[in-house]
Amino acid sequence: MLDKVPTIEVKVQKGTTLSEIAAKYGTSVKGICEASNIFDEDKIKAGQTVKVPLKQEELNYYDRKLKGWDAEIEEKRILLLDQSLSAEEREKLQKEYNDLKSKNEKRKRMADVELTKDKEYVIIHMKGTHTAKQVRETFNITPGALRGFIEKNHRVDDGNNWQYDEALIYSSDDVKLPVEYFNQQGRFTEFLHTWFGYEK
Repeated sequence: MLDKVPTIEVKVQKGTTLSEIAAKYGTSVKGICEASNIFDEDKIKAGQTVKVPLKQEELNYYDRKLKGWDAEIEEKRILLLDQSLSAEEREKLQKEYNDLKSKNEKRKRMADVELTKDKEYVIIHMKGTHTAKQVRETFNITPGALRGFIEKNHRVDDGNNWQYDEALIYSSDDVKLPVEYFNQQGRFTEFLHTWFGYEK
């Protein structure tokens, strides 16, 4: 039954077709129309929200975070190809694209990130030495998430919060964090809501 198939809500962008949305999420136009009670696929409008049925393997919350950075940049790049954009819209979109690209390049210079097979942990493989604060801010990790790692490795003398932020994470470190530290990050929740159309 269709009502048992998990769905997400996706806002239709200018110039986007249901076929493109279906292809992106690995579903069908028919599935979107049925889930969204759409009777004429040619009458969808920009700004309209549609329900998209998801395959079970697409639902992993944490996979979306790790893969979402590149996907978000690609989406902005595609939107910039829209010839009907006003100069103001194009300028705003270009700035967003440049900012996202810059942040992602910074992430890739700092570390490689992977999710463990059991989906329980995120591992940050450091490429250089940085403060805990730099790592936390670059990857939008919940404040205090690195504290256990820092304490385990005796990187601070006492428990002052500023010392945790200033503790060094070295290039030889593989920082293993429970996924909950990402789950509770407010900016990540906002990112999922605006980009993928749902919150956990």
